[in-house]
Amino acid sequence: MRKHNLLTYKSFRESLDAWALEELVGHYVNYRKLLSLEFSTKDDEFQLYAIATRFPAKLMKQLVSYTTQTNLRLVPNAMTHLIAALVSYALPQ
Repeated sequence: MRKHNLLTYKSFRESLDAWALEELVGHYVNYRKLLSLEFSTKDDEFQLYAIATRFPAKLMKQLVSYTTQTNLRLVPNAMTHLIAALVSYALPQ
């Protein structure tokens, strides 16, 4: 975990898609701008998480990603950050 962690969660009825990731990045940008009014922040203080109940197969085909663990994929976005994508049904009980 980092100093600032932003996440999006998609339930079984919702799809973790490219739009959800763009929305997450948009919230990150807004949050970062608000923080910069009072504090100095560094890129490595932030982490973005996308959590889904079901595996986002269509999204994973569209994006370049790589797996670091069985159920964690890191998805590079247009910036220097990585979005950690977790699928909750695949997490250990």
